[in-house]
Amino acid sequence: MDPYSVLGLAPGASEAEIKSAFKKLAKKHHPDVGGDEQKFKEINEAYSILTGKQEQPQPDFGFGGGNPFGSFFDESIFNAIFRGGGNRMINRIQVDPEMLLKGGTFDYQFQVFEQRAGRMQPLRKTVTLRVEPDSPAGVQIAVPGTQPNHIILQLIPGSTERYKVNEMFHLTETYQINVFKAMCGGDIDVTLPSGKKIKLKVPPGTQTGNTHRVRMAGLRTPNNSRGDYNIHFVVDIPSIEGKNEDELKEKLFENMKEALK
Repeated sequence: MDPYSVLGLAPGASEAEIKSAFKKLAKKHHPDVGGDEQKFKEINEAYSILTGKQEQPQPDFGFGGGNPFGSFFDESIFNAIFRGGGNRMINRIQVDPEMLLKGGTFDYQFQVFEQRAGRMQPLRKTVTLRVEPDSPAGVQIAVPGTQPNHIILQLIPGSTERYKVNEMFHLTETYQINVFKAMCGGDIDVTLPSGKKIKLKVPPGTQTGNTHRVRMAGLRTPNNSRGDYNIHFVVDIPSIEGKNEDELKEKLFENMKEALK
């Protein structure tokens, strides 16, 4: 391969001319804008030869198939074409709110390209990332092995079977209460997202859809404030069966006593 010919340059072109040609052709032939992937790889290889870039694995920058710039990645050129400046790529990923509350680990997979036997070969890597307990919603984690500040993951809480997430930091959880407790009121045991247990007083006449708000008991914010924790009530109407009126009344009172303990 004649690298000068691939980049449309005359032999002996300056470094500035090489970078300018690479920038123009990479933008034109990038696969994500309908370009020719093979041509794109040739452009990268030609650029690497002319600039003497050393081979090094690069991370998946979110283009759907690994880093299209291959192992010879020039960050200044990449920034100029696709980022408009800056020095890092932020990928937003959705996580269970409990991961932010309790901490834990998860695996993150990304793809790099390495040159082997004269060809660019994809290589998929997996790293295990740790989330600290009580991390704020939107916390950013650097992915190791992708060079400093190349890939940053921003953890965004998503709704789950237990929690509905509102406005990033507020959590809503559904609690079923017996119809008699809803009618007469009473206390229920509630476990806050932090794990703390509290007694909550249910007001008489509570209806399905009523909400009780516990302020500052939701997810932590970046400025160390907190969102709210909302308890969404659903009134449960039990099924009561009996062979006669007296048996129905007895079971009704038993159910009522149990609900109002």
